[in-house]
Amino acid sequence: MTSTMNFKDLTNQIIHNEKIKEDYLVPAREMVMNDDSEIHFKESAFQMNPIARTQLAARLQIPNQFYQRIASYRDLRSDVVNRLLSEDDRTFFFRTHDDVGRAFLSDRYKPIDNMQVLAAASPVLRDMPIEFLSASISDARMYLQVSFPGMEGEVEVGDTVRYGLTITNSEVGMGMVRVSPTLWRLVCSNGMVRQTAIKHRHVGRQMDMGEDYGIYRDETRLADQKAFRLKLQDTIQMSVNEAFFEDLLGRAKSANGQTIEKVAATVKNVTRHFQMDESREEDLMDALAIEGRPTRWKISNAVTGLCHKTASIDTQFEYEKIGMKIIDMGDREWKGILAA
Repeated sequence: MTSTMNFKDLTNQIIHNEKIKEDYLVPAREMVMNDDSEIHFKESAFQMNPIARTQLAARLQIPNQFYQRIASYRDLRSDVVNRLLSEDDRTFFFRTHDDVGRAFLSDRYKPIDNMQVLAAASPVLRDMPIEFLSASISDARMYLQVSFPGMEGEVEVGDTVRYGLTITNSEVGMGMVRVSPTLWRLVCSNGMVRQTAIKHRHVGRQMDMGEDYGIYRDETRLADQKAFRLKLQDTIQMSVNEAFFEDLLGRAKSANGQTIEKVAATVKNVTRHFQMDESREEDLMDALAIEGRPTRWKISNAVTGLCHKTASIDTQFEYEKIGMKIIDMGDREWKGILAA
């Protein structure tokens, strides 16, 4: 992943976001949409970002294609949304930064904020021999990536990989807290993110609403935060495991022994299987041409290399996950992608 900030920048951004955030529990009947994208309740008004708009449509069971289409007709989207809100008995959890609505969620959503994750992870990582690699915050997620210089091996002569971890969190309902084993290819700094080693869901009991719609930080929430902190710290420590690294290294070596004969057709199958844009086929072909002998390992690295061709942090992370999925999938599934 292309880093957009260092660890200090990440910390400062999270502290800033904590200062400007507000959370509200709002009855649907008290919410009104104006100008097709602005939500009002009481004396507050918030311009919703794309994530919040999509979540609003999903909560009201408005098909996304229809929701996007009616935006071209002035006030039609507002009319549809307001009619549905006026007849809805539910209460929603609405998250904001300043005057921007960033999430429209169920009142059972249990926030695990980036500050909690950083506060829990920092003491553990500080005591480990790590190299800080990447940190980013998008509207959807926070990303923190580190590697362990003492855990390295060669997939083939001259092709060294290093073990690391990727820690992610979403404050807006776009995923669970994740600590994922990661394999870094040092020759090109590409990373491959394996599926998570921990899952902490942001769902709890239905929350109580205060008169000002605010979310109170009570003793129960503090206890939950402590339990989460201990669980995350234990997971990080357990994930720094030589056996995990050896397993990933063994899979990479095995994949490197699987030669691809029909490269163009296999590349096309990869883009289709993982629902990637067709325009990426040429980029993958160019990367494989540089790699030399085309193998399953090399095509996985060609995919992760696409991180350097997109500015979207979230898309970069998806490419890193796809790269590891290619290595992790069973031989039968890979044969379904490999062109005969």
